[in-house]
Amino acid sequence: MMVFRLTEKLAKKLKEEPVASKEPLRCDPYLEWYASLFRFNRAQYVITMNAASLLTVVDHGRGITDDNSYLRSVLPMIGEMLEKYDCRLIFQRVIAPNCGKIRFGKTTDKSALGSMNRMIFTIKCICEQEEISPWDMGLEVNKMIWKPIDYLTPVEAFKRMKRE
Repeated sequence: MMVFRLTEKLAKKLKEEPVASKEPLRCDPYLEWYASLFRFNRAQYVITMNAASLLTVVDHGRGITDDNSYLRSVLPMIGEMLEKYDCRLIFQRVIAPNCGKIRFGKTTDKSALGSMNRMIFTIKCICEQEEISPWDMGLEVNKMIWKPIDYLTPVEAFKRMKRE
């Protein structure tokens, strides 16, 4: 089962009620992702980040109106990002088979949420210098070193992850 943990802002946009259970949704580290909505220069963007490795993809928020449009947008982007970083087999063998079993949960890990907020801040700083596409926003934060993942890049952390 794949889990997307949505911030309140994104959950409201998707008209989705994230699961709030007493028992947390646990899953394989490859299958747990955090997602949020942010604005920059009057445009909406959706950031989706792997909880364990901080590997990130960014997309335009326009046109994403419900859970189906979000998933139709983000899943191919995750696949393309993993292919770019030579992780195609992880997508094919682990993520793709679980795309039919998706749950939306509330954000529970304050560390992951803090990392995502730092990434959003970093993206905004980069975009103030030059105009870049959402795809390039993801590429930029994926090549930076982040303290929460032991001073690795998200790509290095993703490649080092092990299945539970």
